[in-house]
Amino acid sequence: MQTYQNTPEEEAYERLLEEKGTTLSEAARNAFEEAAKAAYKWNFVQWIIFDMEEYWITEKTRLAAAGMTAQDRETLAELARASSLAALSIDSDDETPVARKVERRDIRKYHEMLSDMLNELIQEGAEGPIRASEE
Repeated sequence: MQTYQNTPEEEAYERLLEEKGTTLSEAARNAFEEAAKAAYKWNFVQWIIFDMEEYWITEKTRLAAAGMTAQDRETLAELARASSLAALSIDSDDETPVARKVERRDIRKYHEMLSDMLNELIQEGAEGPIRASEE
């Protein structure tokens, strides 16, 4: 199996997560973990099928987002930007194997999705539930 090396942007994201992740409030940490789990399952677990909208838009995530502080939103914005940069640093056509049935391009998709979800969390935390009418 061909080996791969993380890009500097991926390493920067990991360092930032390690450094700033512990500063998040419990509400923000829970919301971040829900987003990361959803992005992980969607991009890396080939045998699982779930409705992303149904999974992501949960009352638990909404409540967590509503409990975030301004500092949480700032930290999540930094993580979203770092995740987006990590995604952009990976070629969208890179088929280099990373694990069984996981390629580098899947990691790019993970980072893109995580960044989008974090930005949505920031908006939700700042404005209150943005999808409440869909319940």
